[in-house]
Amino acid sequence: MVAVVWLSACAQPDQLLRVRSLGQPYDAATDRHSNGRFQGLERVADFAQHDNLNLLFVHGIGWTQRDGPQGFGLDWVEAMAQAYGVALPSPDPRTLCQTSGQGQAQPTRSQRLSGGLRLIQPGAPTYVTDDPLHVVRSQELGCLDRIHLPLGHGRSITVYRFFWDDTMWDAYQARHLGHDDPVPAVDGKKKTTPGQEDIDALRTPANAHLKSHLVTYGLSDAAMYLGPVGASMREGVRGAICAAALGLPLQHAGVSEAAALCHEPVKQRQPLAVMAHSLGSRIVFDALHTDLQPDLALLLQAAVSNPEIEVYMLANQLPLIGLGRLGQPRSPVRLQPLRLRWVAVSELDDPLTYELVPYFEGLYLQRCAASPAAGAALQGPPAIRCPDGGSTDYRQRIASLAQDLHAREQLVQSLGFDVVDIRVRFAPPVVPGLGWLATDPHRAHSDYMNSSHVQQALICGADGGRIRQVADGCPSPPPSR
Repeated sequence: MVAVVWLSACAQPDQLLRVRSLGQPYDAATDRHSNGRFQGLERVADFAQHDNLNLLFVHGIGWTQRDGPQGFGLDWVEAMAQAYGVALPSPDPRTLCQTSGQGQAQPTRSQRLSGGLRLIQPGAPTYVTDDPLHVVRSQELGCLDRIHLPLGHGRSITVYRFFWDDTMWDAYQARHLGHDDPVPAVDGKKKTTPGQEDIDALRTPANAHLKSHLVTYGLSDAAMYLGPVGASMREGVRGAICAAALGLPLQHAGVSEAAALCHEPVKQRQPLAVMAHSLGSRIVFDALHTDLQPDLALLLQAAVSNPEIEVYMLANQLPLIGLGRLGQPRSPVRLQPLRLRWVAVSELDDPLTYELVPYFEGLYLQRCAASPAAGAALQGPPAIRCPDGGSTDYRQRIASLAQDLHAREQLVQSLGFDVVDIRVRFAPPVVPGLGWLATDPHRAHSDYMNSSHVQQALICGADGGRIRQVADGCPSPPPSR
């Protein structure tokens, strides 16, 4: 028996644990709490009616979802190619954004920007630093590229990838944190500039790794986004969404004003889906909802053929970053009649992500009053008059939301979007045989794209909490018409 437990702890699980929709009642005390539904890429594409699906990737911290030579999104292109039984494309490298130089000899600026479409913001503001004589201004927003995946029968998936990390690092973060950055090595030797001290080399290896990867190349992205630079980051993502919705060819490297992409003429209506990781999920959420601009809304209404845009969020940080954006103005613009569905994929042991159905449930329950302490009666009048006309009693609101489909539908309508949680587990143990104690938090945050269950879920979608399978006809070769 002990041996069985030990062997099970050694295994690297890849499990899909639950699919749950905000708009569906559930009972957490029973096994009926897996009830979520969403379309998935196969049904969004609607290949019976359309020839191509446009899919936009927006990354989070850093350029890649995992360590290794593959660039962001390439493993997902490979997964889709395998699912449809086709060969990987060989795009012209001159049309692709260059790979990040993090952890290697830093490429020159011209090398980084030699491929893809550079998005700029000519009217970018000027920022004053802690040194009052040093001001910062950059027009660069990031790099957008395109990979076309033919599926046969004239059908295809066109993948757009937007990279903002290195651009923003060069423009803003390096000025504040670069002095503490590890000195890059060339041919195994560190090359410092005259007068430069390698502070990072003085730290113990574990602490140096945590400082570099968790703070310098991690939390600093979130700190930057929560400041005024966040508006520029959203501007880049807005331009990338417009380019993907329009299906722009991006045949040659070039430069474009991000905002101008949202004013290009619509030549045909095509399906669109969006996938984002970590902080990228929050940037997309804000670009499409919290800070939605009228030009983006109008373009999506004209260019997108699917009635509902699904955004697949891996390791989302909506609640965490939402805390930092308290009090920020909210856009009154909505995508109607287009609908939004946020599909949040969360590894159970990912320390930086949150499931969103309980998040929005909690906000709903506290619209009228603060949550009472466990076992204590709610004291005093509600904090505010209940804006949705429902009960001001906290426990009555819980009971209503858990059992009443109409209350759920009203909640989704008032938010302006639906939410689906996909709970998964795939991170291996930190120490083999001790998976019950701790799984690898880095892998839990970065390996979403390598989980077969995540791939199946996002390609095939779900009905009634059950992921569609090959037996259900997913994925299927595009039919001839």
